[in-house]
Amino acid sequence: MSVIYLKQTIQNKQSLKAAYLTEEALEAVRSVRDQGWVANIQALTMGSNYYPVISGNKWILTSSNPGLLEGVYTRQIIVNNVSRDASDNIVSSGGTNDPDTKKITATISWDGKSTTLTTYLTNLYDN
Repeated sequence: MSVIYLKQTIQNKQSLKAAYLTEEALEAVRSVRDQGWVANIQALTMGSNYYPVISGNKWILTSSNPGLLEGVYTRQIIVNNVSRDASDNIVSSGGTNDPDTKKITATISWDGKSTTLTTYLTNLYDN
């Protein structure tokens, strides 16, 4: 019984850490956006994998996989264009590309499991 409990405790801890790392990935993308939309977000290749890493004292997005986080987790983000209809609503197909909005998907994978969060990012500071 104690072995099962210990295994479940470890799995719960890993799931909690994965949730934290997923949210941190989205915060990293927001930080990169704040540093400059045109240079740091708009210039990304849509649909490609990017990895948030700290360089110096700031977050950057790199296309080079930095390897496992804490020896366990893989973290990646994907940036996609967003389209809007004539009423300015986000649509999944058709519509017109909104260059000031991107869909951000952050995924953390570990031990055959994964967790994903998705958000929309806007050119908040028009930079």
